[in-house]
Order: sequence, then C-alpha cells, then structure tokens
Amino acid sequence: MILVINTGSSSIKAKLYETHKRGLVEVSTFSVVGISVGSVSNYQKAIAKLIRDEKLTDKSISKIGYRIVHGGDEGKNKSIIDNRVERIIEKYNHLSPNHNPYALAVIRQSKKMLRSAKHYAFFDTAYFSNIPDENKLYPLPELVNRGIEIKKYGFHGLSHQYIYEKMAFGKKAITVHLGAGCSLAAIKDGKPVDTSMGATPLGGVVMLSRPGNLDPGVVLEYVDKYGYKKSLEIFSQKSGLTAITNKTKNMLDILYQAFGYVEDDNNLVSSGLPTDKKSTEMALVAITKFVRSIQKFICEYYIELGGCDYLIFSGRIGYGSKKIRNLITKDIKFLDIKNIEAIDTDEEKMMANMLLS
Repeated sequence: MILVINTGSSSIKAKLYETHKRGLVEVSTFSVVGISVGSVSNYQKAIAKLIRDEKLTDKSISKIGYRIVHGGDEGKNKSIIDNRVERIIEKYNHLSPNHNPYALAVIRQSKKMLRSAKHYAFFDTAYFSNIPDENKLYPLPELVNRGIEIKKYGFHGLSHQYIYEKMAFGKKAITVHLGAGCSLAAIKDGKPVDTSMGATPLGGVVMLSRPGNLDPGVVLEYVDKYGYKKSLEIFSQKSGLTAITNKTKNMLDILYQAFGYVEDDNNLVSSGLPTDKKSTEMALVAITKFVRSIQKFICEYYIELGGCDYLIFSGRIGYGSKKIRNLITKDIKFLDIKNIEAIDTDEEKMMANMLLS
C-alpha cells in the first residue's frame, strides 16, 4: 500500500492507495483541519492522532510520500527522506514559514510511528527547477542569504504537472491553480517555461490573503514601520482580497457580497455577512483586481508560448467556481484559445503514481 500525506498551513490531508497490476486504487482519504499554527508540536500531535485513529500501523504500507512546499532547486521529487533531505526542508523554512516547518514535523513523527515504510519527499518547487534563466533570475544584484540564492522557484508544481499531463501533454498550455494560494504556469512541449510565484509563495497574482506582486518600495515601507516578522504576517495572512474586503477570507463570501448569490450553494455563505453598499463595492473591487491580475499573466504567457492550445483551471476556486472562470475568460476571447477546461487537481495521486513507477 502507498500512503500520501499533504501538509497544509492549518491542515493535514492523506490518501491511502492499494497497488494493482493496472495501477492505483484509492482506498480511503482522511484529514485533520483547523490545526493551530505557531507550534510544530500541534502538527506532531495531529499526525499521531490520525495514524492511531485510522490504524495505519496495522496496514501494510510500503511507501509514504510527503508534499513539501519549498526545496529551492535542491529538492527533487521522489527523494528518500534521509538527514540530507531533512536539512534541505529545514534550510528553506524562512522562505516558507507557514508550510515547511510543519511538514518536517509531520515527517519526523510519521517516521517514528511507521518505521517499516520507506519515506519520500516531493517538492512543489521541483517542477520549475529548470525554467529558463530569463524567467528564473531577478533583475537584481546577486543575493545569497542563509546559503540560498534568491531567485524564482515557483510553487504548486505537483498540481500544474498533474493537470497538464492529464489534459494537454505535449501541447502549449497555460495552467491556472486558484485556491487560497494561486499560481499560473506556462508549459510547452512537456516542460514549464515560466510561473507566476517567485522565491516565496507570496508573489504573482492577487490571492485571498497574499498580495501578489508588489512594488519593492512598498515592502520596504512595511518592514521599516512594522519590522520583518510583523510584515511577514501582514503579507501572508492579512493582505490580498482579505485586505480589500475588510477581513473577508472566503471567496464564496466575496462573490455573495458582490453579486448577491453564488453559483455553488448560498447555504455555504457565512452567516451574518455584511451586504451593505460599501461591502458590495469593495467586494466588486476585490474580484475585479483578482480577475485582472490573472488575465494579465494569461496574456503574458500567451505571448511567451507563441500561442496557447489549452487554458486549464484547477484548485478550489479555479475548478470550483464557474463564475470566476467566466469572469476571467470573457475579456480575453481575443486570444482565441480553443480549449478552455476545468479539472479537479490531485496532487496526492500525482505523488502516488511517481512512487508506483
């Protein structure tokens, strides 16, 4: 059996697969949500409870794969997790403080409890490690900080790889992963050539609580006023659509505030949501800014690819919201992209398939 563990910024999701001659069969999926951040021990306790509750020690699990957000260009997919790989994960903690430390805590706890399995790391940055230098390098003097070269690494690599190989392999494609974190990728002849996120998961398009690309002078102003730690909290948790809409953190809520309905289910909208004139105006501003930031990258990547065969949406918002997809695509029809698709990504299956091969 193969177990895949995906550690998020406040959750752990896992899937268990059986292996057969014809491939993988998903046996079960389970998760822990609402984990209090700030202490790695909370994640150690959460994964330990999950392993006990699901009786995973009683199952014949031969391989376990873990999704790691940041490994720079050093992190390679399907890497046996030894001391060297653990050091790579730890090395990039400060560039992915809401993910790497917790993923490492989950790995170490799982290795203690599931000793007979082989443990493998899969890095979100690995897929983009060989994008061209003209897209990889920043127009800045070379900077190496804590042994890390500051350049574009890109994220959501497992998701972009999955949806591209599933829908458009060998073609020119722009893949759009939209969730709490959002990123786009330009892929040609089976290889990524550019992606919207940068050295950290904060850059690129406007996101739910992250600002996307900013004037560097703005960043300096915040650091000057609030210091590094507080500024990081602002940029990672209190910016983006959340800042524009005054703390609204749910895309369904923002859609409801803007249009008075959501296409999914109005019952999913938070109770007591303000829908006064000001709230409606700011929700419309937020959605417009979100949509336009995505459209700009699509247009840029269309030029970079020399045309586009497939535009593919995925992620909780990209796949889940037809309204958002329509808003994005209605003003870029002049690009004449023939195939516009939406597919539910499956990072866990991507990792499991790699472990099977």
